Amino acid sequence: MILRIAAVVLAGMSMRLISPPTGWYALHWFNLIPVFWALRPNDNKKNAWLMFAFGYSLVATNYSWVKESIIHFSNLPIPLAWACVFGYALISAPPFWLLGYSVHWFRERVGVFWIWLIPAVQVGLEFVWPALFPYYHGALFYRSSWSWQWLSLFGVTGLSYLIFCSNAAICEFALYNRNQFGKHKSHLIALLILFGIHNVYGAWRFEQVEHQLQDAPIVRAAILQRDVTMQHRMKRSPFKSIQAWYNLSLEVAEEKPDLVVWPEGAMGGPLNPDDERSFRALGGRSIKDLFSELAYTHDFSLLVGGGTITIHDTKDAEGYPEYTAYNSAYLFNREGEITGRYDKMVLLPFGEYIPLSETFPIIRELLKGPGNFKRGSEVTVFKAQADGFEYTFTAPICYEAILHSQMNKMSEADLFVNITNDAWFGDTQAPHQHAMLATVQAAQYGRPLLRIGYTGVGMIVEPHGVIKGETKPFTEVAKTEEIRMAKIPTFYRRIGWLFPWICIAVTVGSALRLRNRKK
Repeated sequence: MILRIAAVVLAGMSMRLISPPTGWYALHWFNLIPVFWALRPNDNKKNAWLMFAFGYSLVATNYSWVKESIIHFSNLPIPLAWACVFGYALISAPPFWLLGYSVHWFRERVGVFWIWLIPAVQVGLEFVWPALFPYYHGALFYRSSWSWQWLSLFGVTGLSYLIFCSNAAICEFALYNRNQFGKHKSHLIALLILFGIHNVYGAWRFEQVEHQLQDAPIVRAAILQRDVTMQHRMKRSPFKSIQAWYNLSLEVAEEKPDLVVWPEGAMGGPLNPDDERSFRALGGRSIKDLFSELAYTHDFSLLVGGGTITIHDTKDAEGYPEYTAYNSAYLFNREGEITGRYDKMVLLPFGEYIPLSETFPIIRELLKGPGNFKRGSEVTVFKAQADGFEYTFTAPICYEAILHSQMNKMSEADLFVNITNDAWFGDTQAPHQHAMLATVQAAQYGRPLLRIGYTGVGMIVEPHGVIKGETKPFTEVAKTEEIRMAKIPTFYRRIGWLFPWICIAVTVGSALRLRNRKK
């Protein structure tokens, strides 16, 4: 039993090598074999707990970066920060328990057909299990050109299905059933056909999209990034931060960009358009005038990530005016006018708000650090101009770019512009994992994606997954890259989450039909 536990724990920890920034994604076609080997017939409860251990070790190692934000930006001591990591792993592991219980439960009733059913179970669990930070096994292949095209058909969970199918099949025919290839050759043939289609389609679609992109109009976008920690930023005046981003914008102005983007939190405070105060730190200009002048003088559209504060006439219990704060993005057009504002609609729990804190105010007293933002109510589709044509874009802020229900609402535009600030988590694997999950949207919806992070990772992702202009975290960057503006139709855009719902229906239907079948 000790050897079986070691096998599943090490397999869970191996996911750290498969995840970025290491990114050895090819291992994922077979790194789960030790896990399936550890699961034994007629021992479903132990199998469940073994898979629970796999999931726990996976989450605890891949999300250890959670502690960074807690240690530096809350009042919780280091031991409690680590306790949050382990607690998060604990609440994230139950779906793996269900998967482990299912493996031999299905295999005992349907035999070799389990290699097709268990991947469906995994897809269903990925889809329905609530997670603060979603984890899709298919997303780990974001640097695999051919495999990545599968997302245009079935979404990221379609690739998760193939990964688990590969591991289950190798385990079945190499370990469980290695002397009966002839008896089950139909399954082998089906597997070979499936993976053949996967590769042929991937190669074909990649070339087709690349061909269309060659004739696409171009938007020249500036990728800006700073090398500062959040601790440093929070100690400095917000005007100094604004000045630093202003200087970076001037560096790229000579390259004649069409679009310049300042990331989430770049202003270090709110931009209220009706605030006409002048600030000495900004040369006697208001923040609004500074941005307006920058966009107009250098002839580019300027998207600025900042905040919005609405002051109310009422006062709180201590006599201070009550207010509502939003995490926002403003667009200044080439004439220097504000033409749109977007307020973030999906806020990050324990980052931008504390769940239940309005009902139980004592929670905010105990957890000092998280913000107190309100959510926006609707998507803003921004309009901008490039060389001779107009284009539209939406601006998912930070966490929103990895949430498929939100991105579906924002997918009507020509371009996704994702602004974020991952400096909260330090120089860990968090910025890389966050960027990886954002790349999913470009392939699923057939839209280019521009990602601008306060300290990285910045990049352009084309509709077939090609990554351009990628930056390393915590390095200062000021450069201009070309975005090829093509909207590529995808089957996923038509069907949405149909594939995981089919997997759920197959899983539930099979379980109900087989529940009374003898082993």
